[in-house]
Amino acid sequence: MEDMRPTTLGEICTGNGGTIQTGPFGSQLHRSDYRDFGVPVIMPTNIRNGRIVLDGIAYIAESDAERLGRHRAKLGDIIFSRRGEVDKCAVVTEREAGWLCGTGCLLARINPSKADPSYVGYHINFDVTRLWLRQHAVGLVMPNLNTGILSRIPLAAPRVFKQRKIAAVLSAIDDKIELNRRMNETLEASARALFWDWFVDFGPTRAKFEGRPAYLAPDLWSLFPDRLGDDGVPEGWIADTLAAIAKLNPETWGVKDHPNELRYVDLSNTKWGYVEKVEPYYWADAPSRARRVLRPGDTIVGTVRPANGSYAYVGEPDLTGSTGFAVLRPTVERDRVVVWCAATSPENIERLAHLADGGAYPAVRPEAVLSTEIAVPSPEILSAFAQMVTPLLERIEANKIESRTLAASRDALLPKLMSGEIRVLEAEALAA
Repeated sequence: MEDMRPTTLGEICTGNGGTIQTGPFGSQLHRSDYRDFGVPVIMPTNIRNGRIVLDGIAYIAESDAERLGRHRAKLGDIIFSRRGEVDKCAVVTEREAGWLCGTGCLLARINPSKADPSYVGYHINFDVTRLWLRQHAVGLVMPNLNTGILSRIPLAAPRVFKQRKIAAVLSAIDDKIELNRRMNETLEASARALFWDWFVDFGPTRAKFEGRPAYLAPDLWSLFPDRLGDDGVPEGWIADTLAAIAKLNPETWGVKDHPNELRYVDLSNTKWGYVEKVEPYYWADAPSRARRVLRPGDTIVGTVRPANGSYAYVGEPDLTGSTGFAVLRPTVERDRVVVWCAATSPENIERLAHLADGGAYPAVRPEAVLSTEIAVPSPEILSAFAQMVTPLLERIEANKIESRTLAASRDALLPKLMSGEIRVLEAEALAA
């Protein structure tokens, strides 16, 4: 663009209320201040894919939030992870306005006369800027950012009205991605509710025993026993573990048996059911943990800090996972949905988190994932469950693929819009 000018985050955060600041110090906000409800506190773990998420959010009392008022986020603020994954940031939306910027984060407030916050957020989440952040962070073991580093982030900015137009185009693509995410939440909730009813609560059996009306089709209803056995599961079912229907870590690349190139999935890029990033490597350059062979239909569960939710269903071929995953492969393809539901249920992730030990890096052995308890029914019930849930899981995976394609298109558009290679009107047509 002809009016594109170089600037920095520090320059556009000066004047008119703009600022760059850290979250409250540890002496201002103690562990004992957190509670189960109140004002949400944004931590690095709540920044994901350019969004602020509620998974694992902490809360403080309104009185504490008022005391720390200068750290409360406003609409359009950009929240950065201060340590660890320092290339993560998210723009505060109307929902998060008033939440607290946590101790592990930094906050940048843009001067609206100098830049559009949404445009700046997209710019900072662009690969080139994220690389800059990683390269300029302080510390090797635990990279850290500070206000000085943030102030120097280089940006390229056209006039503000053009920034708004660019942000609107990219936001339209993000809206489609968000729609897919919400649809997936609904589909996953349906699958998990059915699993809970059949395999945990034993709803059909209890209903039969208590003489309540059937709520499944007659052919399905007839498959369920009408009473529980002495072991607490429906008569004829077996109280067992996932070892009865799945294998653990069935394939591993070896020194003499490996591909020249691989697509690597790490724990840090796998969150709450989503493989957020796949990194290509030549074998010689790949991390030493890139050893687990992943096949479509596998379920992967992170064994290091399992409470972080590093789990997912594998829906695409030619992936290699970290040895930090427990890889579960169903013995019979039909049972992939049962394995996924059981291994990644919120209750099981909580169980693994309680089992984890090891100080700074609490972990469980992969066998702990395989030992997830499950009541194994007849093959006919397993087949019926697969027929009902597999289409939901396949739809979820299709939405994920579409969202990754949309995200790639969005990321490719930004530099072209900035350079003028593509006009805003052309991009609007592409995003429609």
